[in-house]
Amino acid sequence: MIQFDLISDIHLDFWLRRKGPTAEDNVREVELFAERLLPQRVSEVLVIAGDLGHRNQQNVELLLALRRYYSNILVVAGNHDYYLVNSKERYKLQTSMNRWSQMKSLGTAIEGVHYLEGDIFEWNGVRYGGAGMWYDFSYGINVLGKNLSDMLDIWSNQLNDRNYTIGAPRRPLEFFREQKEKLDRIIHDCDVIITHVPPDWSHIAEEHAADPVSGCYYFDGSEYIAHMNGKVWCSGHVHINHSYRKDGCLFVNNALGYPNEYNRPQGRIITINVDI
Repeated sequence: MIQFDLISDIHLDFWLRRKGPTAEDNVREVELFAERLLPQRVSEVLVIAGDLGHRNQQNVELLLALRRYYSNILVVAGNHDYYLVNSKERYKLQTSMNRWSQMKSLGTAIEGVHYLEGDIFEWNGVRYGGAGMWYDFSYGINVLGKNLSDMLDIWSNQLNDRNYTIGAPRRPLEFFREQKEKLDRIIHDCDVIITHVPPDWSHIAEEHAADPVSGCYYFDGSEYIAHMNGKVWCSGHVHINHSYRKDGCLFVNNALGYPNEYNRPQGRIITINVDI
């Protein structure tokens, strides 16, 4: 039996006040937010499939709050985890990868928090492997008939990934190849695969199916999927939740998303139960 809890795309700073009266108030607000996310009965492992929030110290406070309930928290990078959203951060951290490295250092200093970048974590006989991944524009090119130049123009002009990152993520295809190398290291040796960017667009929402921007929300994972029978693949990035089977693999997205997005009620952490 595989059992774990799952959430992604928390975007913590969108759910909180910008600044409370005291530091203690800010921490308590994060703690209350974490409590509202919890399922009725928590598992031993929580998977966070990317996009904690834009402020590293707030993210640490959230991980500390969640760690009270979970023995292990597994995290992969989302696109927003590379963002530098204000001039102070840009001056201090300089590149997106420096911000990510700082977050990993702060996070892994918390006992039980594990960042996966081409790594496998095993708990109770279940092997969890993760890499944040990136998009390869394949949906826009292979499905919608765009060429690479078209997709790069769309990425440059319409995606915040271009505006709020500095360094490696601004070279999207090169960055995708680097992420893919990490995924290749672990994907066949784990029971649960965790990426932020989803590998399959077969259940894309109808309202996004003809939009070339969707080329920046998936990568082509078809080379893997046929060999994933009996496994679970967790992803995020797309803020429309889903759970379906394809070629014997269970694909699950439990993105929290932004407040009032799609006028849906606030989401929460869900529990995944799968018989091996």
